[in-house]
Amino acid sequence: MTIRNKRNGIKSGFAFGVLWVLVFSSCREKPAYSSDLPPIFLITLDTTRRDFLSPYNPLVTSTPEIGKFASTAITFENAYATAPWTLPSHASMFSGYFPSRHGAGVTHTKLPNDLHLVTQFLKSKGYRSAGYSGGPFTSSRYGFHRGFDEFSDHEKPFTRASRQLKKAREFLAKSSVQPPFVFINLFDPHAPYHPPSEFGRKFGLSKRQNQVEKLSRWKDSFGGYGLLVKKLVTMGVPEPEVVDYLHAAYSSEIAFVDEELGAFFDWLEKNNLFDRALIIVLADHGEYLGEEGRYFHSYSLDPLLTHIPLIVKWPGQKMGKRNSSLASQVDIFGTILKAARCEIPANDGIPLDELVPDLDRWVLMEEHRIEPIHPLVHEEFLLAESIYGIQTSLVRGIVWEGKNQCEKLIHSEWQVIDCGHDWQEDLAFIQKQIQTVPKKEQDSKELDEEEKELLRSLGYIQ
Repeated sequence: MTIRNKRNGIKSGFAFGVLWVLVFSSCREKPAYSSDLPPIFLITLDTTRRDFLSPYNPLVTSTPEIGKFASTAITFENAYATAPWTLPSHASMFSGYFPSRHGAGVTHTKLPNDLHLVTQFLKSKGYRSAGYSGGPFTSSRYGFHRGFDEFSDHEKPFTRASRQLKKAREFLAKSSVQPPFVFINLFDPHAPYHPPSEFGRKFGLSKRQNQVEKLSRWKDSFGGYGLLVKKLVTMGVPEPEVVDYLHAAYSSEIAFVDEELGAFFDWLEKNNLFDRALIIVLADHGEYLGEEGRYFHSYSLDPLLTHIPLIVKWPGQKMGKRNSSLASQVDIFGTILKAARCEIPANDGIPLDELVPDLDRWVLMEEHRIEPIHPLVHEEFLLAESIYGIQTSLVRGIVWEGKNQCEKLIHSEWQVIDCGHDWQEDLAFIQKQIQTVPKKEQDSKELDEEEKELLRSLGYIQ
């Protein structure tokens, strides 16, 4: 007699007695909610590029668990972030609005108090909810705790994926008749890339670090947490040894998250939650790893930062598929509410199950300077205090005061083209789309020295 694991296929043979023990144990651990509404999981992979995940890059071998998850889910090939940093992109997922319409990271240094969030709608349907913030910009300090029954802020400087997912399992194991909604922000891939030692060894980080330290301008870059981040900001184009180290360190963080996610999905399956759940896994934005002398994220709406992984498993789904439709983080809000059978209020998104490849739509991306949390102080990279990007399935462009740039998809490659109109027209179009939301109160936020040092170590401020 054999046990068949739904995600991984045939595992091994078991005697009948052992099988009975496992079945009994599984039933005993089954969460006790009886609602026919699906469990919902929103899992954000902080700072994770799509080309470092196997569903998007067949050369990647270090993310097998995400690959297995994709084999039972929908892999969206053309999903875009609304912003190249955490606060506004997560606000778009929680509200369904583009950044200039929700205001977080644009006119507000946190989620505006009058912004209605997905958690509040789910509460009205009887969901019990838990949120786990991996880093600062998804924490209660920035308003993300609103509407949750249980919320855990990040440790300092951040909380490891293993602890985040352990807390989520503990929450789910509590007996309840209510369906669960769980938000988990997995922060590990964010700079300064300090993977657990086991994963550092797998990727040979010590050897690669030694090679970097032999280069005169990099020899003092590893003296403490965040020191490399502080030096990278001004280092320009990196040497091959540095690129090799950064790719390995970044990959090792993602590999750690991958392993932890796999264990979490196995736990969900063991406890009869995986099959009936809506599970959304996506990045909040991407990352520069030395391309053109750029590191981390911000300043730009480059596809390395905005073209993100998005993988969604619907309740009852068994087979993996790929979807080439144009998707955005604003679509997450309506997708969750539709699954929970909530009435969906007006917003900028479309539920993901309603997207089709030939749908005529555009999505918006934005980057804004906002003091003191996102000051954009590196003048070499600063195009303007506000940059907007418009993406369709075939054309994309960015515009800021004084200039616009356009590209078109030709023979499967994006090629620079003449926009055919000036930047004022593009800016006027965008302003027309975002001016309909009532003006919200302005806020201000002072940072204490401890918070400044934390944001400095993560590369947000200098």
